[in-house]
Amino acid sequence: MAKKSISPELKLKIVIEAIKEERHMSEIASEYGVHTATISRWIQELFSSADKVYASSKADKQAAKEQEEQVENLYAQIGRLTTQLDWLKKNLKESSSREEREAMVEWDLNHHRDLNIRAQAEFMDGKGRALDNAITERFWRTLKREDIYLK
Repeated sequence: MAKKSISPELKLKIVIEAIKEERHMSEIASEYGVHTATISRWIQELFSSADKVYASSKADKQAAKEQEEQVENLYAQIGRLTTQLDWLKKNLKESSSREEREAMVEWDLNHHRDLNIRAQAEFMDGKGRALDNAITERFWRTLKREDIYLK
């Protein structure tokens, strides 16, 4: 005789009926065609793994809460940095001369690959218009002199 395959959903339904104790376990067993010992084993399996069901959902909730807090902190940090950057642009433009701001530009792009000369000019000038042109011209002059004439 072949072994009967029962889906997990049906096993759960049988176990819940047995736990309710509205009918005798032998009646439930004969209705579904399984042995009473099998139903007893399924009940034990359910009770032994019940703590894992709640533990994993608790851990998932904790992880989701931590991720939500991290996202909130990152948005707050973005807001603070944006405000600080705007303040710096305004005050740097007002307090420093064009020559001083031009001297602050880092020409060696190996240190800041994401912060190119154009971006630095925009930070220094606020909009990167007049200073950007001067810096770009100086950069190309330096580049031409180093790459073409010195080689």
